[in-house]
Amino acid sequence: MKQLIAIFIVLLACNVTLANDGSSQLQENARQYVESLSVDFDLQRSFYTDETIFEDITSESFGPRWHYVGPDAIIDFWQRSYRDYGVLDVKPEIHDMIVQAPFVIVTYTAHVTACGVTLGHPNKVLSNPIKVITALKFDGDKVVHHTDYGDYDRANRNLERLAKNLPDQPVDPRCEKYSGAQ
Repeated sequence: MKQLIAIFIVLLACNVTLANDGSSQLQENARQYVESLSVDFDLQRSFYTDETIFEDITSESFGPRWHYVGPDAIIDFWQRSYRDYGVLDVKPEIHDMIVQAPFVIVTYTAHVTACGVTLGHPNKVLSNPIKVITALKFDGDKVVHHTDYGDYDRANRNLERLAKNLPDQPVDPRCEKYSGAQ
């Protein structure tokens, strides 16, 4: 019985040590950051330093690879991208995180709802999942490096298939500013 109690105390001590090692806070910071990528630009900005780097290794299907430094450039990129592509909403669904301080790898699906104007379907609101792997490097509670790997080619093929199969819809009021409809 004494051995069982000793083992229990050792296991309890290990759990307390693991819970206090900062990895749970780092994981929570990463979760909040990924969720801020929806459209919460103020919260997103609060995670950046003047030297924060954002890059997307797989973004070349849109043109030059995305690489931005500093909060102003990063936020401007996100706002411009959402505006240009008619993004109405992004809901990240986090699947898994690997935490090895100061790094966090996050796998998630970004459920994107957007006006179909860039696909030639301005009267349609399309929802499309994009699988993403995000590698983050933190310094305390700040993201100092963010690298994305998105499956954009598959997402674009899926969007085209969705757009062709959707029945004609009335213009969604949220899309009027993107489609030019009155």
